Amino acid sequence: LKNAMDTDAVDKAKQLDRNGYRLPTETEWEYAARGGVPSDAAGSAWTYAYAGTNEENALPNFAWYNVNASSTTHPVGQKAANSAGLNDMNGNVTEWCFDKSGTIFHVVRGGSWSESWESCKVANSGTYTTNYAGTNVGFRLVVSR
Repeated sequence: LKNAMDTDAVDKAKQLDRNGYRLPTETEWEYAARGGVPSDAAGSAWTYAYAGTNEENALPNFAWYNVNASSTTHPVGQKAANSAGLNDMNGNVTEWCFDKSGTIFHVVRGGSWSESWESCKVANSGTYTTNYAGTNVGFRLVVSR
């Protein structure tokens, strides 16, 4: 079992080291959602519960979720960006991550238009089977060079 785990880690490292486009790792996704490097000495962006705010009542300014999405996705960029200038890190569509959980599940982050404010929390993580398809899931790519 240990050898299989070591092999998986080596395979993952090789895949992440390739040039081109790929899904973000769960860690990369969270770094982007929290706004990258903290914008002030206190690191306040890193304490945000959501990408762009710490206040549940301000979440509609940053995310499409079950309260304001009218049961559908919306064009990217209609909500306020986080401190890194990234839109829709919470809500709209749940985003696939590179990481797997077991053999048939991929990690997803961010919450979607069909979910509650709790699912939009930056720290929230879930899984979908790798063959899942739906209007509430999407992806964003990172560039590896």
